[in-house]
Amino acid sequence: MSGVVFHQIAEGIMAQNLKLSVTDAKDSTKPLVPMVKNGNLLATDYVLSALGFNVKNGWNGAYPFGNNVWGTVETNKRDITFSEKKNINKQLVPDVHNMGARDAIYLLENCGIKVVMFGRGKVVEQSLAPGERIKQGMVCKLRFA
Repeated sequence: MSGVVFHQIAEGIMAQNLKLSVTDAKDSTKPLVPMVKNGNLLATDYVLSALGFNVKNGWNGAYPFGNNVWGTVETNKRDITFSEKKNINKQLVPDVHNMGARDAIYLLENCGIKVVMFGRGKVVEQSLAPGERIKQGMVCKLRFA
């Protein structure tokens, strides 16, 4: 019985010190560009820089905590490009398509909209149309895939 417990503890300790490099998973014949979600661009740039990816118009990994920069991300075979959304209007439903749960829920609840989510991944469907005027008590259903 103690052997099983020791095995689980040992695996947990080994996993803490495990450092994987993105280059280990890279196919040498193809350029590697990860799938990136829309949302907080500063956080996205911070993670991409830590993993060694260059973003055309990013902040080189600088991440001033507490300041969010919202926008969309476009990727092609070689490049990652950010498009910043300057002002989020809190009277209109934001477009949260292609965002992760954290960013989508933050934006919607910050506008006073209750969120119900189904699935995981990135937002592929939202029940409230982007740009619709926000009314008190609105509920938005998000489907993730």
